[in-house]
Amino acid sequence: VARTSREMVTSSQQMTMPLLIINMGGEMLYILEQRLQAQSIVEEKSLRVLQDVISTMFSAKFIGELFKPQPMYSNSSTRQIFDRLAHSSIMRLNESSMDKLYDLMTMGCKYQVLSCSSPADLIQVSLNHLDALRKLVKKPAVVQLVDSAAKQLIQMFKELTPGEFTLLRQTLCRFFQDRRVKVSLFLQDQIQSPDGSITITHKGALPVGTDLPGTIRYFDDGKLDSEEVIAVGNAAGCTPAVTGVDVTKPGRPCQLGSNLYSKERRKGKKAAAAKVAKAALTGGGSSFVPEESAKVAAKAELNQLAQMIGGGGVAPEADSFNIVNLFPDTALAGAAPGSDRLAEIIAFDADDADVRSVAHQLAADLGDGEEAKEEDEDDLLALMDAS
Repeated sequence: VARTSREMVTSSQQMTMPLLIINMGGEMLYILEQRLQAQSIVEEKSLRVLQDVISTMFSAKFIGELFKPQPMYSNSSTRQIFDRLAHSSIMRLNESSMDKLYDLMTMGCKYQVLSCSSPADLIQVSLNHLDALRKLVKKPAVVQLVDSAAKQLIQMFKELTPGEFTLLRQTLCRFFQDRRVKVSLFLQDQIQSPDGSITITHKGALPVGTDLPGTIRYFDDGKLDSEEVIAVGNAAGCTPAVTGVDVTKPGRPCQLGSNLYSKERRKGKKAAAAKVAKAALTGGGSSFVPEESAKVAAKAELNQLAQMIGGGGVAPEADSFNIVNLFPDTALAGAAPGSDRLAEIIAFDADDADVRSVAHQLAADLGDGEEAKEEDEDDLLALMDAS
C-alpha cells in the first residue's frame, strides 16, 4: 500500500534514534580508546571499560527499545544518555571531561552525516562503526550483541526509499545544527573551517544512479544516440559510483564511520597542527556558544530508552578509577562563557607539543578569567527513577 507524504515524514522522523545512538556511541568509544591509551591506563582496565560500555549500549533490552519508532530526542536528553553510558563501567569522568567528550562525539558524527554523498550512505556509516566496535572487544558474548544490533539495523532500513533516507538525514542535520565546537585534529585535517563549520568536499565516489558531472546524452526518437563528457570544474576528483557491492559486509565503498583518531590516520599530519590551531584560535568572528542543558529534561524522552541504560551494577571500589581530565591538553581559548572574543577549541592530539604551546600561550595572554558558574542539573539516575 502506497504511503502518503505525511506518513513518510512521520516514519522517517521516528527512525532516527538508532542511527544517532549507534554512530555517536561509536565515536565515543573511538575517543575513549585513544584517551585511555594516552592517559597510560593499564590495558586490562581499558579493555574492561570499552567492553562494559559496549555491552551496556548493545544490551538486548536497550536495543529493543532503541529500535522502536519514537521522536528524536533533544540534545540535553541525548547527552544524559551518553553520560550514563560513559559511566557504566569502572571509569569515572568529571563534568568538564564529559562535556568535551560529548562535544567531540557530536562534531565527529556531524562531519560524517554531512559528508555522505548520498543519504543512503548513513547505513554504511553505521555498519562501519559496528565493524570497528567488534574489533575493540574480545568477549564472544559482547560481539554477539553487536552482531544482533547490526542485523536489526539492516532489517529496519533495507526497504527505505531515497526520499525517506533524505528525510532521515534532514532530521539528523537538525539535531546537529549550529554546533560548531572547534577540534584541532579536524582543523589540521581541513575537514573543519576556522569558524567551526564542517568543510564538505565533492570529491570521491559519486552516489549510485548518478553520472560524472559534464555527461551529456543525445537521444533520437526516445533512443540513446550518442554520449559525450565535457570538462567541468566540479568533476575533478569525482569517481564513478560503485555498484554491485554488498554494503552489509566489510569493504564498503563508503569509508565514513572509521576511526578519526587512530594512530595510523594521524601519522604524518602533525607538522601543520600548530599553524592551523593558531589560525583558528586567533581568527575573527563570533564564538559558538554550546547549547545550554535544560534544567529539567523532558521525562517523556527518557521514559523508555534511558531506563534501559544500566546493567553491570556498581563496580567494586578497588576497581574504579577517576580521570580528572580526559583531555589534559585542552585549553579554553577565550574569556567567560558568552564572550565573542574566541571560541573553544579542543586540542585533541596530546602528542603535539606545538599545539599545546599555542593554546597555553594564548590562555596566558588572555588571563584565567572567571570560572563558569555550574548550572543546576538533575541527575539522570534520579530522573529515571522518578519516571
